[in-house]
Amino acid sequence: MNLVISDSILGGKGSFAPIDIKIGTKIITFEGERVSKDEIDRRIDETGEENEDDPLQIGDNEFLDLSNNAIFINHSCDPNAAFKGEVDLIAIRDIKKGEEITFDYSSTVGKDINWWMDNCNCGAANCRGRIGNVLTIPHDQLMKYYDAGGLQDYIKKQIGLS
Repeated sequence: MNLVISDSILGGKGSFAPIDIKIGTKIITFEGERVSKDEIDRRIDETGEENEDDPLQIGDNEFLDLSNNAIFINHSCDPNAAFKGEVDLIAIRDIKKGEEITFDYSSTVGKDINWWMDNCNCGAANCRGRIGNVLTIPHDQLMKYYDAGGLQDYIKKQIGLS
């Protein structure tokens, strides 16, 4: 699905639904080079073109250095999308044409990652104020993602849901 990239009220650019999307539908497959945390750090230090929150964590020490427009999908503490498997983003509720696609960044950050946190200004009624690792998500919210089929395989293993 070709998402529409445009200015976001969340800040910067965002990705928007080009059509109505039904719950459970695959929205996009995140693509990029698979690299280690050390390699991500090297790229951040040497080029300055990446931030620590740009790559997608897909394993305990494996990241995807994104190469497609998925980098424009913003965070929300009340998202309409989540990950299934490793790199497929699915709708966890119906999404209307023109609605911004969001996922909870914390749902992809392994429980042992304690070196990264960011402020959250998503504006959702349940905004946590901080984006951190998967353990910073309230249990009921985490189970909502799980029940919708929206947690990466490695995250499910880390938190004992597989």
